[in-house]
Amino acid sequence: MCIVAFVWQAHPLYPLLLLQNRDEYHNRATKEVAWWEGCEILGGRDEVGGGTWLACSRKGRVAFLTNVLELHTLPEAKSRGDLPVLFLESTKSPKEFAEELVEEAHHYNGFNLIVADISSKKMVYVSNRPKGQAVTIQEVSLGIHVLSNAKLDSPWPKAQRLGQKFKELLCQYSEGEIPLKIMAEKLMRDRVKAEVSRLPGICSIDWEFNLSSIFVEVDTPLGCYGTRSTAALTVTTNGEVSFHERYLEKEKWKEHTVNYHIQKLK
Repeated sequence: MCIVAFVWQAHPLYPLLLLQNRDEYHNRATKEVAWWEGCEILGGRDEVGGGTWLACSRKGRVAFLTNVLELHTLPEAKSRGDLPVLFLESTKSPKEFAEELVEEAHHYNGFNLIVADISSKKMVYVSNRPKGQAVTIQEVSLGIHVLSNAKLDSPWPKAQRLGQKFKELLCQYSEGEIPLKIMAEKLMRDRVKAEVSRLPGICSIDWEFNLSSIFVEVDTPLGCYGTRSTAALTVTTNGEVSFHERYLEKEKWKEHTVNYHIQKLK
């Protein structure tokens, strides 16, 4: 599970500004945000599946992913974390990539995938849920969006809460430079849970209640599950990228930032 708030092509300084919490078991082997060996991908890495939940490239491509909350999943399904990598390694436009993915989408458990190309100012949302329906391919409109574990901009309580607070902070800083670390601190550590009556009713009430806050932390028989990294990613109008991550390593919080410039930004 993850949650992402982002503003796309609607800020004078930032074509893209994004905040994301990644929720996963704390004991799942993971590498912090870094340049991947042998390629031009920058992101965290799931060492079990080999993929990622959020990454970008020197060529100005960005991809991020959330799982769809569902009661039953297929253990033999392909790893959803491969999807952002496939886009970042390709040369296809976001729409071309999304259309090609349609034929393979049923091999994955429920996913929400967003792929973007900063240079062409194109961003596309793809989802293979609900089951039995056609794969969703939707160009993302300009403005503020929140993606959790249902469709893009679904009115889940945590998504609505994050979206409203995100909008308020963007207005507070107006058209000036935004202090990302402060913004992530204020928004992404929110532990307020939803009212039970507003939960989606897909899984058990206890599980959904524990997942209903922006920052998640719950003990399970398989170990602690919850938010183990917070990312803050910005791309400026002149192609400067800042990727800040606060992450858990051996149950201690650490943080670092990677900066670079997009190559051949048109």
